[in-house]
Amino acid sequence: MLDSLVVPDRDPIRGIIPIEKLAADLLVEVPKGAEFRNSLSIQLFINNDFGDPDNHIGEPVNLESYDLSDPTLIKFDLYYKTTEFPGQGMNTTVSLNYYLFDTDSEHGEAAGVPVMVRFDRQFAGGDELPPIAFTDDQLSGITASDLDDDGKLNVIIDPYHLGEESDVVELWLGDSAASGSYLAPTYTVTDPKMQLPVSFTREQLDAVGDAQAMYFGYRVTDFAGNESPLSNVTAIDVFINLPSLEAPVVPEAADGLVTYNDAIPSVAVEIPRYDGAALNDRIVVVWGGLPIDHYELTQADIDRDPDLPVAFIEVPYATVATAGDGAAIPVLYQMTRGVNPMQESPPVDVPVNLRTPGGPDPDPNPELPEHGNIRLPSILCGASPVNTIEPTDFGKDAVATAYRQGTDNSPIWLVGDVIQMHWGTISNPEIASITVIDSNEGANIPIPIPFTDVIEAIGVGSVETWFTLTRQLPVEGGGSVPVTVRSPIQKVQVTSSNALPGDGNQLAAGDFWEKSARNIINAEVGGRGTSVRIPLTDVSNIGLALNPTISYNFVGVESGDQSGPPTPPGAEIEQSRITATDVPLEQSHIDDGFFEVALPYAITYYICRNGAKLNYSLANDFGRNSNHVEAFVRFAMNAAGGLCKVPTFAKASGVMASMTGAPPKHALPDSDNSLPPIAFTEEQRSGISEDDLEQGVLVAAVNPYFGVAKGDVIEPWVGTSEAESSGIYLSSSTVEDPDKKTPINFAGERILAVGNNQRLYFGYRVTDKDGEVSGLSRLVGIQVNIESK
Repeated sequence: MLDSLVVPDRDPIRGIIPIEKLAADLLVEVPKGAEFRNSLSIQLFINNDFGDPDNHIGEPVNLESYDLSDPTLIKFDLYYKTTEFPGQGMNTTVSLNYYLFDTDSEHGEAAGVPVMVRFDRQFAGGDELPPIAFTDDQLSGITASDLDDDGKLNVIIDPYHLGEESDVVELWLGDSAASGSYLAPTYTVTDPKMQLPVSFTREQLDAVGDAQAMYFGYRVTDFAGNESPLSNVTAIDVFINLPSLEAPVVPEAADGLVTYNDAIPSVAVEIPRYDGAALNDRIVVVWGGLPIDHYELTQADIDRDPDLPVAFIEVPYATVATAGDGAAIPVLYQMTRGVNPMQESPPVDVPVNLRTPGGPDPDPNPELPEHGNIRLPSILCGASPVNTIEPTDFGKDAVATAYRQGTDNSPIWLVGDVIQMHWGTISNPEIASITVIDSNEGANIPIPIPFTDVIEAIGVGSVETWFTLTRQLPVEGGGSVPVTVRSPIQKVQVTSSNALPGDGNQLAAGDFWEKSARNIINAEVGGRGTSVRIPLTDVSNIGLALNPTISYNFVGVESGDQSGPPTPPGAEIEQSRITATDVPLEQSHIDDGFFEVALPYAITYYICRNGAKLNYSLANDFGRNSNHVEAFVRFAMNAAGGLCKVPTFAKASGVMASMTGAPPKHALPDSDNSLPPIAFTEEQRSGISEDDLEQGVLVAAVNPYFGVAKGDVIEPWVGTSEAESSGIYLSSSTVEDPDKKTPINFAGERILAVGNNQRLYFGYRVTDKDGEVSGLSRLVGIQVNIESK
């Protein structure tokens, strides 16, 4: 057997050629063998097939001119040319061998054992390395308490795409995403499937500069010498070393008095911006000697215009009321950072007067919108019952009555108080205000409500009506400040003909549109999942301006093979119930002419061979029409003579492939938090608002993860905590290029369905082409404040 060739620059274990050796032709040595003759030539080839000239590598060496008897001639040098190397960005292993060709016998023979040569010209991480994995506490701001006893900030590098043993990780730290430096020491990967613990030292953090945002990242150099770009960087405020505090500001006191209206439901206290304000600074406002719950600065506070206060903290009414009235109530705040001692601001004196109209002070239910001692107003219109305007009186003026005596039988007003009636969104000047004077103070006060410009303008439906009482409170030093209280809301039912969906007439039955001619949902249709369509064609008064909704209740009934609803009614099959209340109708439903309710086999399975019924109602701003025809259908989904097939569901599990010998096979992490977090932008991580949505969608991306493969399905997830049960999975995306980021979408309305004005957690899971499902990825907690536009 011929001896194997030798590639001097090849690593004998991995077969890798270092990239610095790929700048020139690659030397290949063929040992001289006893069977070598001058009639032979030597030719390198790849792919185990020397018969195909396309597999020939470099130029052949003809032995005709060599003295094969020379004992110093022990090998022959051939060259694998640079022009024949695999291209940049590729990671390719070739089977390299040589064969001897005898020009006399015209026969060729290959060496017995080829040599595997790996050209690794692809850096780790693919499109972008995932960010360093920080804890939520670290992401909210790094303080001295985040460093260990040795002054180190300990973090994690998650497994990354194309990771291999002996990869070298270099940490990077900067004062911006574009300005920083790589740090020593480096870290060597021993198991690419495992997380790699790394650390930043206090000295490294101090060198960048305390009390500012720092940017953290890393790069990877693999065994071949491929050096990756800088990873996705993470910006975190760092404040590891401790400002003078100014007195707080109470804007509501600017007019000379904090009133009941100012204090309900709370009084805003502005905290002036101080040097080095940092995430998680704890601020406690003390009102009249009473501390309230602490407030922690958020990223939004830090990013706010530096000319504005660093925080706006609300003091609850209960605290203001307990501290009481006074010309100079002291208000201050205390600031604490981490384990550092508390600092206290100078106080500001605030004048407070919580007296109101409405009867006794204080209000018996002061934190409700209405004054607890004021009685409901009453409304009369024509011959209609009180607080009702029937169609026969729709077109007439009405009269509201404000009652002088409160629920405690004491007068609710004083001379000089002003009464203002409200009808829906209309008040002054369409409804004139009335001032309490000596001549009307002693009795109930009638208030005219015109039909034109008021009742007609608001229209039909349940109309909210109430009145307000306003009194002027004196301010020390002269002048006055108004305080206003409100009566409870009186709802007046205003009706006109033909206002309800379908003009109040009977609505058509739901359509089990895939039923057979015998009114049966059979095994084939039911087994793949069917639906029922609730007809909307020609139904009046369901335009979107009327905020139409639909409520439905589908449930199986024990009816056996009866062709219609059983008499007496059969027992309902509770496991099969599909119900919803007041689902908003969309224009697409109206355009389609029906609202479709999915009937998945996982639920209708419980009906098996029984009947089912559907009831529904339609509602709009003016009321609900429940007058409809009940729909009934039979289900017969059993196998002939047998039972119904139990639904099956995908099982989540993980598969890990061997990392030795052959190139890595597809593998998904089989435990939660092994996948890297979603690659949000720095702006997104600082807080998500409506401005971050593109046509109602939050767009993010998933970096290539360890074991990524084309065709993987990524399902985004959002929840209110780190528990998977607290959230929902959204519409999936498919990996098209494993070396690049995969875009994923979070629909704004689906985010709002989980929560708003709070911290939400974002992640994802992966299903590969074999149906294996990963655990939930590492989560990213982000404050979400989305306002409707």
